[in-house]
Amino acid sequence: MRHRVFPIPAILCWLLIGCGSGYHSPELSVTPTTLTFSNLTVGQTSPAQSVTLKNVGTGELIISTITLSDTANYRLTQDNPCTSLATGASCALSVMFSPQTAGTLTATIDIRSNSSGVSSSSFLIHLTGGGIASSQPPPPPPPPPQPPPGTQLRFFPSSLSYGTGAGSYIPTTVRTVTVTNVGTSAVAFDSINISGANSDAFGEANDCPTTLSAGASCNLYPIFVPTANGVTVSGGVDFTYQVAGSTAVLQTFSMTGKANAYFEQVSFDLLSLDFPATTVNASAAPRTVEFTGGTPLTNASYAITGPNASAFSITANSCSSTVLSSEPCWISVTFAPKSAGSFTASLSVTDDAPTSPQSIALTGTGTAAPAAAVTLSTPSPRVPFPDIAVGVSATPYPIKITNTGNAPLLISGFSFTGITPSEFSETDDCTTAISPNNSCNLLVMFNPATSAGSDATLSIADNASDSPQTLDAYGNGTSYPVNQNVYPLPYADFGMQSLSALISSAKTSIDMTQYLLADTAFINALTGACQRGVTVRVILDQNSQKIDNTAAYNSLNAQAHCSAVWANTAFAATDQRSFVIDGKQLAVMTLDFQSQGYSLTHDFAIVTNDSTDIVGVQTTFNADFAAGTPPSGTPGASDTAFNPPSGTHLVWAPASSQATLLSIIQNAKLDLLIDDQDMSSSAIVSALQAACGRHVITHITTPDIPANEANFAVLKAAGCKVRTYPANSILHTNAIVADYGIPSQAIYVGSSAFSDSSLNQNRGLGIRITDEYQSFYVIDYLNLDHLSANPF
Repeated sequence: MRHRVFPIPAILCWLLIGCGSGYHSPELSVTPTTLTFSNLTVGQTSPAQSVTLKNVGTGELIISTITLSDTANYRLTQDNPCTSLATGASCALSVMFSPQTAGTLTATIDIRSNSSGVSSSSFLIHLTGGGIASSQPPPPPPPPPQPPPGTQLRFFPSSLSYGTGAGSYIPTTVRTVTVTNVGTSAVAFDSINISGANSDAFGEANDCPTTLSAGASCNLYPIFVPTANGVTVSGGVDFTYQVAGSTAVLQTFSMTGKANAYFEQVSFDLLSLDFPATTVNASAAPRTVEFTGGTPLTNASYAITGPNASAFSITANSCSSTVLSSEPCWISVTFAPKSAGSFTASLSVTDDAPTSPQSIALTGTGTAAPAAAVTLSTPSPRVPFPDIAVGVSATPYPIKITNTGNAPLLISGFSFTGITPSEFSETDDCTTAISPNNSCNLLVMFNPATSAGSDATLSIADNASDSPQTLDAYGNGTSYPVNQNVYPLPYADFGMQSLSALISSAKTSIDMTQYLLADTAFINALTGACQRGVTVRVILDQNSQKIDNTAAYNSLNAQAHCSAVWANTAFAATDQRSFVIDGKQLAVMTLDFQSQGYSLTHDFAIVTNDSTDIVGVQTTFNADFAAGTPPSGTPGASDTAFNPPSGTHLVWAPASSQATLLSIIQNAKLDLLIDDQDMSSSAIVSALQAACGRHVITHITTPDIPANEANFAVLKAAGCKVRTYPANSILHTNAIVADYGIPSQAIYVGSSAFSDSSLNQNRGLGIRITDEYQSFYVIDYLNLDHLSANPF
C-alpha cells in the first residue's frame, strides 16, 4: 500500500503542466564542452578530467538525467548530485578514460534539463580518446554503487537538495528519481510515505508497482513545497518493504530544501514604457504597467527617477504600500516634455524585497511645437537700387518670402519707415496663409523724388517668432542727362572695344540676353566679372543656337556668381541681343558675339543710360530669366503673356515690333532708308509698296535671298530702290530711317528681322534713336551699305 501527502490531481498538475514553475528561465552553462584524453594502453585508466555545470539563468535549473553513451571505455562520477542548481550555483562531473579496445574511442555525455524553460532540453559533451593494444587483459570495471547493507533499493540520484525555491507555498519543479531493485529477489512494498521533521514541506508521487522484481526499476516523483521563507528544511520518502517474507525493511530517500520568498516574484508586465514623439508643453496619452508582488510586499513606494524625471509623472496608481501576489496593481505614467529632445527616466518601486528597487525604463522624445518661419531670398538684409533719374521708377526688386517652418505663415502687412519712406513702395501676392515649404512674392519699388540719397526700412509683420523681419532699402536719384551712343560694326573698330570695356567696368551686376554667345573672349570676360564678385545672369537662345551656346552655358554655370538659363521655348527663338551693366548702362545690339564674324558683319550697338529704358529691359529680363531652363532642367513658368514695358525708346517683339515698323513706314513723308536681313513679311512689303506708291523715296538694302526675290520685284515695280548683298552676307542691322532732318524723323534699330516669325513669334528688342548727333552714324552707315550693294 502506498501513501501520498498530496492528492493525485495536484501532483499530476505538477507532472503534466508544470504548475508552480518559476516565472523566470534557468540557463545551463557547461565548461568545457569537449574532453580529449591521451592515448592509453588498453586496460589503463587516465586521470580524471572535470566538467563544470552552472546555472546562469534566473530560475531553478532541474537536471533530470545525465547519460554517458559509452560506459565500457569511460567512467562518469559526480562530486555532489547534479540534480538541482539555484541561480548562480554549480556542480562538477568527473570523467576518466579507460580503453578496453584499441583504436579511436568517442562518446558523449547527454545532459537533460529544463534549461531555457524547455522541458528535457539536451546538451552534449563530446569525449575522445585512443586505445593502444596490449598483451595484458584489461582490468574489470568497478562494480556499481550498492545500497546500504540489508537493503535492496538503489536511488538515482541518491538524494535531493533543493536550491532556492520559488517562494512560500509555491511548489518547485517535480523531479524524477529512479528506484532500482539491485537484489536477487523481488521486493514487496508495504508503504511509500513522506517522512522527516519537515514532512509537510515535501510531497511525492510514484509509479512503483506493489512488487518490484529483481533488477527492475520504477520512478519516484518528489516535490518541494516550502512552508516558511529563508528556512532550510529536511525530509524524506520512506520505502517500507519485505523480501521473501523477511522482516520489514525501511529504506529512506533523503531531501533538503530552502525557500526565498522574493525570488522571481516581483515583476512588471512590460520591460519599458516608450512614449511617442510629443509636442513641447503637451502631454502624451498615459501608459499603464501592471506590477505584481510574489509573496506580500510591504512598505512599497513609487516614484519617477533618473536624469529626466521631471518630464514624466504618475497619473494614476492603484498600488498601495502592500502588494499581494494574488492582487496585481496598475500604475499609469504620462510624458510631458518642456523642451525638444530625447528624455529617459525610470518608474521605480522601493519595497522590502531583496531585489528592491524594481524599475522599468521610461523613454520619450519632445518635438518643437509647429511654428512658421520666414526665409527671404535676399542675399543680405539690404535692398539696393541702382542710381536712377529723379521721378523715374527703378526696376522693382523681387523678394521671395518662403515659409521654412512647419505651420502656416500669416503675413499681416508691409510698412516703410526711416528717412525717405515715401520714395519706396511694394506690391505682393502674400494675401493668404502660406503653407510650409511654399512662398509668396514681394516687389519693392523705388522712385526718387530728389537727387539726394534715399533710405528706408521695410518691415514684414507676420506670425513667425522673429517678426517683424526688416530690410534696408536704399538708392540714389540722379539728374544726369540721358544720352545714346551708336556703334556701327565693323566700320567703327572701337565698337567691340567699347562693349568689352562695359563688361569690364561692371561693379555689381550684368544681365544679358543673347541669341549667340560663342566668343571665348566675351565668355571669359563674363566669368572674370563673376570672379570679381559681380552677379552675372545670362539668357541664351536654345531653339536655334543651342549647340553653339552650350560652351557658354556650361562655363557660366560652373562659375560662382554666374548663372545661365536656356531661353523660354514658347518663343520660336530668342534673337534679342542686349545687356545691362550695374543697372546704369544698357546696350541694345543687333550683333552676335562670334569672333569670326566681327570683321564681316553689318551691325549696330546702341548704349544708353536712359533709366526708364533700363528699367523696362531689366523688368522683362527678370520675367524671361524666371521662365528659362536652369541646369536642373526644370523650366520656369512661361511668360509669353507678359507685356514688356516700352520705356522711353524700347520696341519689343512680339509685343510691338510689327506695329512700330508699320507706323514708321506708313507715316513717312519724304524718304525711307532701310537695312534688313530678311525682307519676307507681307505686311512690311505691302507698307513699303504703298510708301513708294505715294512717292516716298525708299532705299532698301537686304541679302539676296531667293525666296524673297518676288517681294523685291514687287517693291521695284512700285518705285522702291532695292539693292542686295549676297545671300550669305552677315547683315543684321535691321534699321529704318524715315524723314531724316524734318520733324517727322523716326529712326529704329533692332534685332528683329522684317519677317513674320521674327516680328510675331520671337523675343526681340529694338530701340528708337532720338539723339540728333548719334542719328548721323545710323544715316551714314545705311547710306554706305546701300551704295555698296548691287542693284536688284
